Amino acid sequence: MKILLACDSNMIRTRIETTINEVSDAEVIGMVTDTNGTIDEVERARPDVVVISFLKLSQSPLRLASILRDKNPDIVLIALASATSPYSEDAWRRAGCDYVFSKTVKVDSLTSCLHTLVDRKRNTNDLTHDGIRPPSGDNPSIRTI
Repeated sequence: MKILLACDSNMIRTRIETTINEVSDAEVIGMVTDTNGTIDEVERARPDVVVISFLKLSQSPLRLASILRDKNPDIVLIALASATSPYSEDAWRRAGCDYVFSKTVKVDSLTSCLHTLVDRKRNTNDLTHDGIRPPSGDNPSIRTI
């Protein structure tokens, strides 16, 4: 499973990459540090999953998620948020993210999510079906750790 990291923090990017490297059949195919670069790299590399984690609000991470969802409906979007609350989770969901995790606590749930996605990719070669995305208006795919 091909994963693109969109993150403006070296420390967090390294942490995420280490987490992904622990998941068999998952590989980081690129790392970008800004929203425009992310959009371009998604078009070029065609990842299965994009992990979004921007500290600087000037990067407009919610807008990025919305653009990526509109242009690439089959890509799984995972947001790593500085803080999670019902308000922020709803904002990420409306922007098109499939999963939301807090980056301020352990990344066990991200690892578990990636294992599940790898298994689905291996078994069905389709990450957009079999329960990954809820019907419109439902919200079971948003996960907070």
